[in-house]
Amino acid sequence: TIKDGRLYYAPGPDPNARKFIALEHCTVDKGPDTLLSGVGQTYPMILITEKRTHTLYNSDRDIRDRWYSRLRTVTTAHRITNAFKISKVLGSGAFAEVKLGVDRCSGQSYA
Repeated sequence: TIKDGRLYYAPGPDPNARKFIALEHCTVDKGPDTLLSGVGQTYPMILITEKRTHTLYNSDRDIRDRWYSRLRTVTTAHRITNAFKISKVLGSGAFAEVKLGVDRCSGQSYA
């Protein structure tokens, strides 16, 4: 369930045991299809937040793909200012300004 900027999910077989992932500053990607021992074929979805990476698995590729599409519309990391902390101007030219950006997930600096 997606509500109030959060993805709520059941981490195990008990549907009443609920956890959530805040979707603000989150990126989402499909992981490689994986064969898990004792589980069978799974289709992962990877959510990267400012604090950690979450891998969620589904046993149905179509359901995973629908969730992926929905999450892509509600996550905000596709905006540059949500994916990077933009700070000082490093330089400027006739067509652009170059600023320092720090990746909010990894801490890596970019110009």
